[in-house]
Amino acid sequence: WLFHRHRQEQYFGSLHADTSGGTCPDECDCPPSFPVAMYCDGRGLTAMPSIPSRIKYLYLQNNAITSLPDSALVNATNLVWLLLHHNQLTSDAIGQKVFLKT
Repeated sequence: WLFHRHRQEQYFGSLHADTSGGTCPDECDCPPSFPVAMYCDGRGLTAMPSIPSRIKYLYLQNNAITSLPDSALVNATNLVWLLLHHNQLTSDAIGQKVFLKT
C-alpha cells in the first residue's frame, strides 16, 4: 500500500498542497478540498485577479476579461492549467511575455 501511495504521489503530484502560497481573491473560489485550484469562471471579471503562487489550475472562462498584460501571471509560478475561453480577449491585448516562465 505504501509503495502504491508513493507511486500515486509521483505520478499525480500533490493535489492537496498546503495553502501557504497566498490568499484567494474575494472574486474567486479556492476550495479547501482542492487548494491548488482557483475558480473565477462566470463572475463578470474584466481584469485578471491576483493569483496565489500555489495555484496549478486556473478557471477564468465565461468572463469579460479584455487583456492579459505581461505581469498577469507573474506570481502563478506553479500554473499548469489555464482556461480563458469566452472572454473579450484579442491577440493585440495579450502581452508578448505573459506566458514566459523565468
